[in-house]
Amino acid sequence: ELKNTVSHLVQPREMTRLLEMVLKRTQGLQLSKVTSLGSQPFEGEVGAPPPRNVAQQRPVNLFKHGLTIEFSGDFSGTLEYLHQLEGLERSFFWDSIDYEVRDYPTSVTTISVFTVSMNESWIGV
Repeated sequence: ELKNTVSHLVQPREMTRLLEMVLKRTQGLQLSKVTSLGSQPFEGEVGAPPPRNVAQQRPVNLFKHGLTIEFSGDFSGTLEYLHQLEGLERSFFWDSIDYEVRDYPTSVTTISVFTVSMNESWIGV
């Protein structure tokens, strides 16, 4: 059941390539940097016990795999990029978005996203 729940999520090894691919096909944006946030045990909601394998009554290992991508461009390009990410067949979770106009109309945007998997391995950035 848990495998079905996370099956629609982007695999950790695909995250960097996917975010960069969408960025490259969005006009007017330039990649600045990509940073892996590594993997860590995923505990779900704060204060909730870890999920359990009901049949064996043991905790199920879930891992959060995070990534930050920074790029520059104008507002319309940034908005288009975010819309394209939201429209992808495979999804991920959003942690944060920081949008800062540095020299109008150019801005710098940093987004932090993560996916969840049952494998601790993280294929780096």
